[in-house]
Amino acid sequence: MDLGSSTLASLLAAVLTAVLLAGSAPARAVEVDKKGPALSKVQAEDWLRHPNDHSYYTESWTTILRSKQGHVVFITFLYSNIGVFAGSTGVSVSLAMPGEKARHYVYEYPTGQYAQDAKSGRVAIASHFMSAREGQVFVRIKEKDLKMDITLQGWTAGVKFHDGKMYLDEKRSKWLQFFVHVPRGQATGEIEADGKKIAFEGDGYMDHWVQNVLGSDYSTHWWTARLFHPTHSVILMVVKLTEEYGGKRFARLIVTDRKKVLVFDDSLVLKGSREKSDPKGHKYARHYEVKHSGAQLSLAGSFAGEFLFDREAILDRMNAAQKQIVKMVAGNPVIYRMSGTGNLKLAVKGAKTMLKGPAIMESIVLGDDE
Repeated sequence: MDLGSSTLASLLAAVLTAVLLAGSAPARAVEVDKKGPALSKVQAEDWLRHPNDHSYYTESWTTILRSKQGHVVFITFLYSNIGVFAGSTGVSVSLAMPGEKARHYVYEYPTGQYAQDAKSGRVAIASHFMSAREGQVFVRIKEKDLKMDITLQGWTAGVKFHDGKMYLDEKRSKWLQFFVHVPRGQATGEIEADGKKIAFEGDGYMDHWVQNVLGSDYSTHWWTARLFHPTHSVILMVVKLTEEYGGKRFARLIVTDRKKVLVFDDSLVLKGSREKSDPKGHKYARHYEVKHSGAQLSLAGSFAGEFLFDREAILDRMNAAQKQIVKMVAGNPVIYRMSGTGNLKLAVKGAKTMLKGPAIMESIVLGDDE
């Protein structure tokens, strides 16, 4: 997921009737091979699919867009081995008009509908495709009820934390890999949803996950935030592991200006508060207090969620039999997406900058509430 973001929803939607056997692992923290610099550039091969024959292998590319008018879009391309007889591939889109709740569009296909071309950097699923070259990502969605042509021009090159890989068990048989192809970029293009055309101009972000373990197996909570400031971006993610995987948290923090990525680090303290109770789901945090103190920079402040524009609950899409299967293996996963405001103090080599601007937040609850 973003699994960081909308990948969990796409994954479970793609395997509605799959019988998943969640395993256990020795209690330990996430482990990373810290070879080379922590802040490493992504390579051309990182963009393409990483084929794997593990039964839980899943790969996703998620683009998040925010227009100047307040449209918010999540686009996920997904490839998964998970399924009853075979895996699946597909595209899911969450589209929220300014001040309105999101609408969801899901298009599923057999894995044979996936294709890629290394020379052009093109990744295609049926009639939909993405391409990435020299810091620019192009996304096209082509369906009867939804069409998109979006260009995302990155401020900086894409990055990964060391090689991007995180190991969850001592044998290193279970792992995640995370690439950020566009930490921040300028988004332009056109969207046509249900016959209504939108000229899109705003900001965007794009990441890419590979994993061979089900998100609800190893984690119970995710907290993410992305600050879209005129001169800087702050991207953060904090994940709480299940007790079987040690019960601790791990984090990723990216801070950029318009010229370069200032830091990619795994040190971040986050405290969620101002919880809201969802009668059909969980309690979820609407306010994050965050703090980072590192050799390159320090950061402290808050993210305040103001409008819940998307509540994505997988069980809501299922019939009674499907719900029972997913409840047994994945509980009641719900993604709460909010628009809000980030208010942070950034200090780089003694120079302090106040960063206040629009933010997109996610409180993702997969397991028991804390």
